[in-house]
Amino acid sequence: MPREWTTDRARCRRAGVPETVNFAVKPRLAEQMIDRTVPDLPAGRVWVAADEVYGRDGAFRRHLEEVGLPYVVNGEANQSVLPRPDWRHLARLVERCAAEDSWIELPAGPSRLETRIWQWWVRRVPAPDARAAPDPARPAG
Repeated sequence: MPREWTTDRARCRRAGVPETVNFAVKPRLAEQMIDRTVPDLPAGRVWVAADEVYGRDGAFRRHLEEVGLPYVVNGEANQSVLPRPDWRHLARLVERCAAEDSWIELPAGPSRLETRIWQWWVRRVPAPDARAAPDPARPAG
């Protein structure tokens, strides 16, 4: 529900919106939906995919870790991630680690003019508050 609605309680009452409904950003709404759904999901057979709105939200990623759902989220090139304590940005991580032959190309879906092909490279990144030991095999640079 938009903030302009939730801050106008008289408007909400006229529309029959319960007093308990408050404004929430998309990641918080997704967490609520996940919490209602997780008990009914088959263990080990469900995972979450989400765009950068959710991927840049550390609390959302941490929530998925806490409820035990594997996930794949999109990250922005300048997004801070900590696969190792001394690595700071996704772009640098990709530059250092992604060999040419480790990328795969997949269609992202049709567009009006042509099929869009995206390049994908996947790497496990620890939970936002995980403490990783320095990697002795880390590429120099």
